[in-house]
Amino acid sequence: MSKYIGFIGASGVGKTTIIGRILEELNFISEDLRKEAVEEAKMLGERYHYRLYIDEGLQEKRGKLTEELKLIKIPQWHAYLVDIPGKLSRIDHLSTALMFLDTAIIVGNYESFNQKADYYKATLTLAKKLKIKTICINISDKHKAIPDYVEANVEKCIATNIENVKEIVDTISNSLKVQSSRPTGKDRLIMPILKVIGEIGILETIPIKGLLESGMEVIVNPILKIGYINTIEHYGQVYKKIGREYVAVTLRKVGRQFIKRGYVITDSLHIPPRVGVVRVNLLYQDKRISEKRRVIICIGSMKTSASVKHVGNMEIELTLDEPLTATLFDEEDILGFALLTDYRRILGAGIIADIKVPKVLS
Repeated sequence: MSKYIGFIGASGVGKTTIIGRILEELNFISEDLRKEAVEEAKMLGERYHYRLYIDEGLQEKRGKLTEELKLIKIPQWHAYLVDIPGKLSRIDHLSTALMFLDTAIIVGNYESFNQKADYYKATLTLAKKLKIKTICINISDKHKAIPDYVEANVEKCIATNIENVKEIVDTISNSLKVQSSRPTGKDRLIMPILKVIGEIGILETIPIKGLLESGMEVIVNPILKIGYINTIEHYGQVYKKIGREYVAVTLRKVGRQFIKRGYVITDSLHIPPRVGVVRVNLLYQDKRISEKRRVIICIGSMKTSASVKHVGNMEIELTLDEPLTATLFDEEDILGFALLTDYRRILGAGIIADIKVPKVLS
C-alpha cells in the first residue's frame, strides 16, 4: 500500500523545484530529459531547471506556479511525491491533499513564513489534527530562524538550499519506515475525484478508505448520482480490486456532465450527509473574519461559497450556497474538516462540530 508525501507551501517558494531536484538525486531523470530541461531553463532565463521536469504547459512553465495536484510515483519508496498548488485560488487542491497525505513537507523561507503566516498556521494546525507527519524545509539562510509557530508544529526542520537535498531525501526515506497514523478503514469507500479526463470521463482518484472493486455500486457526492465502477487501471495494469493507490477509473450509468473534480465517490451502503449549514470549531482563526461576510469554504475535496452566519471565539457557523457532503469530524475525519478563504488569505481552518441538512432535503 503506497504512502503519499505532499509538498505544501505558499506560491513561489520552490516546492516544484525541490521535488525536481529530489528526482535527480534519486536518479529518476534520464540524461536526455535533464539536458532538455537545462536548455528550456536557459530559454526561460531561469537559474534552475528542476521544476521543468514536472510543470506542464505554457501557463505553468511561464507562470512558474503549479495549477493542479501532481503525483509522481517513486517505486523504490512505494510512495508518491505530491506537488500541491500554493495559490489560494487552488485551495481546494490543498484541502484535497490533506485527505490522503501521510507526510506533509512544509516548504518555505524566512520571508514566506512571516508574510504568509495565515497559510502556514492553518495548514500546520489541520495537519496536526489529521495526524499527518510534518517536516519543515527552510530554503533560506541558516542563520535566519523560522518562527516559533512553525518549529512547534513540525517533527523536524531542515535548513537547506535547492542544490543540497540529501538530508531531505534521507529524512523522507526514514519517515516512510514508520507506520502511518492515517486511517485506512476497509468498511467503507471514500474516494475524491482528483481530475476528470476526456469526453468519456476517466477519473484520476485515490480510494483513501475502503477497497475499490470493479462492478460495485457507488454514489457520486454531493449530487447523489448512483453509478457502477466499470474499469480500474493503475499505471496501465487492469485491476478487479484495489485500495489506497492512485488509479484511473471509469463509471457506468453516470453521465460525464455529472462528474466534476472535487466530487467524492462512496459506496452505496455508507452515504455521508449532504449539508447546507455547518458549524466549525476553529483551530486557526483570522481576526478579519466577521458575520455576514462572504467566504469560500472547502470541505475535504469539495468547494463552494458561503455566508458567515455567526462567528465567535474559535467558532464559526456558515450557510453554504450549494449543499456539500460533510460529516462530523469525530465520525469521519477526512470529510469533517474545513478551510475558509477569501482568495487573499486563509481566514480559518478547523473541524466540523455540527451539520444541518437543507429543508428541501430533509
